[in-house]
Amino acid sequence: MDVKQAIKVAKEHLQHLFEGESIHRVGLEEVVFDENDQIWKITLGFHRGWDMVPNMFGLGESKRTYKVIHIDDKSGRAISMRDRILPPAKR
Repeated sequence: MDVKQAIKVAKEHLQHLFEGESIHRVGLEEVVFDENDQIWKITLGFHRGWDMVPNMFGLGESKRTYKVIHIDDKSGRAISMRDRILPPAKR
């Protein structure tokens, strides 16, 4: 499987799992291929309508959520999903 196929499978899997939850602005963030385990690790970011945080103008904006989808290279199937937690921003 090539990288574009792995990304497509990851996006489809994410949309399927979050069906009905109104996620939007899904985008590719990172791709890693683990040669030892033959697994693609695809990080996708998206917004959820209910995850609002105030911005500097006092208006709400949607916080970005990140998930890592693991795709088995041989079968082409999504095998897991986990949270990608970013460290706090330094000020």
